[in-house]
Amino acid sequence: MSSCKYGCKNGRIYMESLKRVVDCPECRNITKVLSKPDGKGTNFFEKLEIPPQYEKVRASGIELFNMKLLENYSVASINEVANLLERINKDLYSGKVPSISCYIYVPHNLVDIKAFVYGAQRLALEKGLGVTPYISCNTLYGLQRVGDYHVSSLKEHSESSTYKDVSPDLVLAIEGYRVLQRTDLSYYDFICADLCILEATANTTERGWVALADLLSERAKHGLPTFVIGYWSSSVRTGYNSKGLRYLINPNEGVVRLDLLVPFEVKADSGTQGGVEVVRDKLMHVDSTKSSEIAGLNVQTLMG
Repeated sequence: MSSCKYGCKNGRIYMESLKRVVDCPECRNITKVLSKPDGKGTNFFEKLEIPPQYEKVRASGIELFNMKLLENYSVASINEVANLLERINKDLYSGKVPSISCYIYVPHNLVDIKAFVYGAQRLALEKGLGVTPYISCNTLYGLQRVGDYHVSSLKEHSESSTYKDVSPDLVLAIEGYRVLQRTDLSYYDFICADLCILEATANTTERGWVALADLLSERAKHGLPTFVIGYWSSSVRTGYNSKGLRYLINPNEGVVRLDLLVPFEVKADSGTQGGVEVVRDKLMHVDSTKSSEIAGLNVQTLMG
């Protein structure tokens, strides 16, 4: 980089003593790169919308599960979810993602799943992968709708302090437009980025589930998985869950389909009374992949 005190080229310098090219200690320092403002004065943490309290979090997996707090939950189901998180982190470390779309549910009051999400995003960036922000399915719908409206209209409404007489779809499109403005990412980036983790919040609407269904289909066409962190267990058949999620769960776990979600969920202990709970290894035959496109936020692009 021209401004680098080591005079590196694209984050690499030649070490005479070692007779080889090595990473620049300045420009390849992931913490410095992520914190470094771009030309607009925005750093990667802000573009990925990572909360300040999670900026220093590292890849997290099995250590997130406190077995004492989870004593009323099935050990087998805890291990299944923990193993999935570890597999995702392992693949990210190798510069890839597992080829399986997942619906991940944990009791949010007992497991800080956001530590996994933001740690995985950071690791993916460090390994040169493209990453999208952790947004809700509802917000994703708004991002999809941005193209349905004229930019001037979206800009005018986004700068307005009132939404009087504004249709619900336009309100969501305005929110999507704001995401685009904050992150410089479009829906295309969500389709083609290596790592895409979304949140199905407690208030995921019918539009939100439709948005997720569309993204699953589009990413599957590119051979890419989608990871969804859910507020509700997929077994819940009331409220918003019954309206959308049940149609997106893979009914045949023996066949991997990237356009459908395989559930990985921490479940209440069913009371096997000393019996052994048998859980099939859903990851046994899952390969790894990466995007053929350069999309999403990417440290390598920043370093030019």
